[in-house]
Amino acid sequence: MDYKNTLSVSQLTAQIKNLIESNYTSVIVRAEISNFTHHTSGHMYFTLKDSHSELRGVMFKGSNSTLTFNPKNGLDVVVMGKLSIYEARGQYQIILNHGASWNWRALPGFRRD
Repeated sequence: MDYKNTLSVSQLTAQIKNLIESNYTSVIVRAEISNFTHHTSGHMYFTLKDSHSELRGVMFKGSNSTLTFNPKNGLDVVVMGKLSIYEARGQYQIILNHGASWNWRALPGFRRD
């Protein structure tokens, strides 16, 4: 085994982050909100889930000030954002960072798969 080309966890995570962020700059996701927290900093943290998977998400203070509804646990939504890696934990997440009028859409009566 050749150890000359080994990567640290940080190096590998940075490479994966670069791949994800350059290939998933705009994604639309349909899901249910869970673990919703509106932090005192103004940022919103949540998990988007369906019957098989979960995706962590964040909407920063400057982006959520124009929301026309109150996100809450159990609400079915369609969101648009970009994928990123939170390097400290090596977890991928969706960042909603554009005008809320097209990023969040609550869907009354929407049914998950």
